[in-house]
Amino acid sequence: MREDDARFFSCLKRNNAPVVAVCHKDLPRLWHVKCDFSPVCEASFLTVLLYPQGMAQKGRVVLLGVGPGGPGLISLAALDVLQTADVVLYDRLAGPAFRRFVRPTTELVDVGKRPGRTDVTQDQISQRLVAEALAGRTVVRVKGGDPLIFGRGFEEAVMCTAAGVPVQIVPGISSALAAPAVAGVPLTHRGLPPMLTILSGHEVATKERPALDWAHIADTPGPIVLLMSVRNFQLLTQRLLAAGRSPDTPVAAVEWATTPQQRCLRSRLGVAATEFAAAGLSSPAVLVIGENVAFQDEAPDLVPAPEVADPAGVSRGLLGWNVLVPRSRLGPSTLAMLLRAEGAHVLEVPVLAFCGPENTQGLTSFGEALDAGAVDLVACSSGNRADWLLQGLVSVGRDVRSLAGVRLLATQTDAVRALHRASLLPETVSSGTLPVAPLPAPRAPLGFSREAEKVGGQAKSRDGMTSSASGVLSFGEDTQDTENELYLLREEPRHTSRNRAVVPAVAGASESLLDELARAGWNVERLDVVCATRLSVPSDLQAKAMEADAVVFASSGTATAYAASGLPVPPVVVCIGPRTKDAAEAASLQVNAVPHQHDLEGAVDALLSHAARRAVTREYFFEDP
Repeated sequence: MREDDARFFSCLKRNNAPVVAVCHKDLPRLWHVKCDFSPVCEASFLTVLLYPQGMAQKGRVVLLGVGPGGPGLISLAALDVLQTADVVLYDRLAGPAFRRFVRPTTELVDVGKRPGRTDVTQDQISQRLVAEALAGRTVVRVKGGDPLIFGRGFEEAVMCTAAGVPVQIVPGISSALAAPAVAGVPLTHRGLPPMLTILSGHEVATKERPALDWAHIADTPGPIVLLMSVRNFQLLTQRLLAAGRSPDTPVAAVEWATTPQQRCLRSRLGVAATEFAAAGLSSPAVLVIGENVAFQDEAPDLVPAPEVADPAGVSRGLLGWNVLVPRSRLGPSTLAMLLRAEGAHVLEVPVLAFCGPENTQGLTSFGEALDAGAVDLVACSSGNRADWLLQGLVSVGRDVRSLAGVRLLATQTDAVRALHRASLLPETVSSGTLPVAPLPAPRAPLGFSREAEKVGGQAKSRDGMTSSASGVLSFGEDTQDTENELYLLREEPRHTSRNRAVVPAVAGASESLLDELARAGWNVERLDVVCATRLSVPSDLQAKAMEADAVVFASSGTATAYAASGLPVPPVVVCIGPRTKDAAEAASLQVNAVPHQHDLEGAVDALLSHAARRAVTREYFFEDP
């Protein structure tokens, strides 16, 4: 123990303050002081001992609300924050949707409470926030709904501020407002008193909160919104009835609000607890008590927002299914969106991260070959590979213009879309219908021919050739300076006697398109445009994966990585196409369905066809608080 530390602990000892030392992997010395002081004083001691002179620059803490659960209700500000996070501390009420927007290198830390294990205390969470920020990291504390409504967000902010850590608060949409809205229950109405009461029922039976004046609450006009109240709902209704609230007061319960599993139950206060229990009401649910609930009968037909449940509870083909989507990219998942639209509860599992190739010599050589007109065909087997190819061209100082005259093939719909985004029009082919290499052409392998003629006479072109083509302008009638002449560029199809085809690929991964093109007579070359790194799956996702009913693989890479991760294989395995199926089976996975249409929509249709023959009644991933 250093001398200054010894003096500090001696001071604490004189004041009878018990002390515990805690080590941290990212700091050379970290002491946590457990004493009877206030949290602010405790944080001040942390500042002295956590952040001695010469340590890393302080980071920051962001308290982030991600809404009630629907991915479409995560704000744009939240997306920006998640993209900058070095560490994310989250609990289970935040739901899994935010993970799709987090960088692969971000550390995810589960600090939620779970039945059957020792809970992570609030002090431990606050201390972790401070420690990570003082180590120079951007720490994001993800909370469901809004971070300052019935959570411990403000306490965490005070702790961080007292320790000298900058704190930012990014609001989220509270379930107290979102759940009634998507169910068609107006919380305010011109014909009713302009008041709203929001209560938490999670600790209503404990002494941790000040006693509530139930007589005042029962007599207050306007609706009452109850959060975290399913477990204690009977006790809450008893207290409201005993305080004088009418047993005929309308009540609505919105379960799984803004998710595909959303449903709305209605009753009267006197019998709501019994009827909701009989209907199997479970958390998460928001309860609304008041005359406002009656206005739901007048609500227009609601059109659900993207990835938000249909309030009318229309049955869909994958309702009740837990579906895994192994992922290899950031941002919104089109496959996950399509599955949610069919009622599935989707768990996106990151299994791969990609980065540029370690050696760019291959891309450089490819660019030089394009310039020389020595490439006849480029074939992309996925949208990812098409995107990475175009990004690789830019990295070596070229762009889509280098592909002029090159024949482009796309073997999947998403590859076609990726090339379309770059204003390129590929030929769409499928496995087994690849074009046969053409016979050599008699002309020289030029990408462009350049013809030039001075007005009134013959001029030498840049190629050293002469031409008498008309319609080409020059800047002087008699000058022989070809640098001052304008040239007409005429594109000719690139075709060489080599029949050279290039296939963008992932370094170290198999690419069956190479063999297929070789069998069709092409001289095939592999071009590694990206490197893949397998990711370790967080423990909480591993537990949830055990409850999955199906997994959908959208690429061969994700199939191989998922099989290598050791995660359980659900009963139903769907692959987007034959190459993905081959990769899955090579990894000892038994494939149940491959669509005829090898794209994301086809994969969803294949799962729907399988679901029609097999009913699922499994519970969803979330747990009761």
